[in-house]
Order: sequence, then C-alpha cells, then structure tokens
Amino acid sequence: MPEETRFKSVHPVIPVRDMAAMLAFYEDKLGFRKAFDDAAKPGDAVNYAGVRRDGQCLHFQTVTPGDDPTMPQIRIRVENIEPLYKEYKAKGVIHTGGQLELKPWGSKDFGLHDPENTALVFFEDV
Repeated sequence: MPEETRFKSVHPVIPVRDMAAMLAFYEDKLGFRKAFDDAAKPGDAVNYAGVRRDGQCLHFQTVTPGDDPTMPQIRIRVENIEPLYKEYKAKGVIHTGGQLELKPWGSKDFGLHDPENTALVFFEDV
C-alpha cells in the first residue's frame, strides 16, 4: 500500500517591502537567525528568506508594486508530497503556476489558493 502524506509543520509567509530591514529586525532585535534565502550568490538581492528560532521558522517574501501586501500565504511542510499533489490535481485545485517542482532552496513545492485567496504552498524538504 502506498505511503500517505503526513502534515509536519506550518510556516507563515510574511509580505515585506524592505527585506534587509526585516531580516535585521528579526535577527538583531528578536534573536532569530537567518535559515535560508534565495540569493544565487552573496550580494545578490534577496526576495525570499526565512528566519528560525527554537525550531520555529518564519518566511518573508518581498512584495512588488501591484502585489497585494495583505494577501496571506502559508507554507505547509509535509512528508511524502506526491500523493497529496495527485489528490489535489485530480480535484482541479492546483494554481496554474503552482505545479510540483524542485525549488532552489531545497524543497519540492506546489501551491493553490483557497476561496479567500490565501495562498497555500505545500512543500517537502529534499
């Protein structure tokens, strides 16, 4: 019998306009440490990053003009992502740009939007 998907943790994604200021605040003032970012090499612009403290992780994503900075996004870490992706794809709820793919930061992701436009991104660490 195929293994089922298991939901492991939830990570809110906070929209930001100034990534450097946000990371500095969480690191210098709140005691978090940067866990990852999407910069290809040191010195490149960071548009997506995460900070961690005591095993908990918050994610930040830069919003650009025209983006809705109030639209919530939640990342849900799962184990064994493929059965869940197939289930949701069969139900027709996968976002057009949300196909299952390997991301540069080391996870397999796919996404969808709920009826209130909350972005739900399901991911598995690779």
